[in-house]
Amino acid sequence: SNLETGGLRVQGVSRIADFVLVLDEVIDLGADRTRLSQQIDRSTANVQQLQKKLKNANFVQKAPEHVVHGVRRRHQEAVEQLKKLKAKLDGLSQP
Repeated sequence: SNLETGGLRVQGVSRIADFVLVLDEVIDLGADRTRLSQQIDRSTANVQQLQKKLKNANFVQKAPEHVVHGVRRRHQEAVEQLKKLKAKLDGLSQP
C-alpha cells in the first residue's frame, strides 16, 4: 500500500522488509550543522589541551603515574569523540 503523509520521509530496505519512516518534526539541518561544528571546536580545543599536557616532559616525569595515565585515557577518549562528531557532521553534509 502507498503511504500518504507529509513531512520528511526516510525509506529503506532490509532483508526482512521495506520500510518508510515519516519524521513528524522538521529537522533543521543548518542548526544541526552549527551545533556539531561548535561541539567539534570545543572537542578540538580539549584534544589540543590534553596533547599539550602530555608533551610537557616536566608534567609526565613529575606527576604521579595514575594522573598521567588518566590524562592519556582522557586524551584517547577525546580523540574518539572528535572522530565521531566529524563523522556525524560529514553525514549531515551528504545529499
